[in-house]
Amino acid sequence: MGTFVRGPMAIDAEPIGPVAPSNEWNIVGQIDGASNTVLLVEIAGQRFSYKPQSGETPLWDFPHGTLGRRERAVAAIDAALGWDLVPATTWVTDAPLGPGALQRWVEHEPTDSPVELFSAEALPSEWIPVVAGTDASGSQLILAHEASSELMRLAVLDALVNNADRKGGHILRCGDGRIVAIDHGICLNEEPKLRTVLWGFASQPIPDVILSELAESDLATDDPELWPGLTDLERQALTARREALLSDRTFPLPSGDWPALPWPLM
Repeated sequence: MGTFVRGPMAIDAEPIGPVAPSNEWNIVGQIDGASNTVLLVEIAGQRFSYKPQSGETPLWDFPHGTLGRRERAVAAIDAALGWDLVPATTWVTDAPLGPGALQRWVEHEPTDSPVELFSAEALPSEWIPVVAGTDASGSQLILAHEASSELMRLAVLDALVNNADRKGGHILRCGDGRIVAIDHGICLNEEPKLRTVLWGFASQPIPDVILSELAESDLATDDPELWPGLTDLERQALTARREALLSDRTFPLPSGDWPALPWPLM
């Protein structure tokens, strides 16, 4: 088993469906640089990322062993919204390293990201700057993102699920041009924890079409298949965040009570 590096191609967005038993899994490699164990596996000729519960790093603010459940829940919420931003994800029990989250593998165009660092003179006029700083040599750098409707929906999704770690590197552009978002293990806490690189939309009106999609979706907070391992307070907080987005009708601003940006940014 070796380290695997992502390369360019499109994602298969179809639902996962029945999963073969663990003795039919082929572990291709381990993802380099992940804070938790992430394996690339092949099952019946298709590739997936597998995040075993046993490989989760303990966190002070998220109950241990729940990160894969959160991955599953965010994917289900995205599916309910009809936004197709998160790869199909399921919870598996018969897996090589025990229970965990299994997600359709995303391969992307690494040189074509919707979130980038630019020098001040190279910032595209149509991109939205988020934060400026300097590199080790003292040159100014600007973190910016595109102004696309896909990123607007992703910013709303992150606010809805209370994403505490939306790095630029978690937003991928696939070979067919679509944007896909990954790594949702530290979401859905009942306490406000939004940290994201998508603050360029902050305080702007949320487009009516996105609000309509949010209002009409069934988030199924009482679905026992979706929510095992999460608390009643976390489900209630999700409903409250949805109501706040529909009432305020604007992209949220940083609260000031929690670091607004993840680290590293990308």
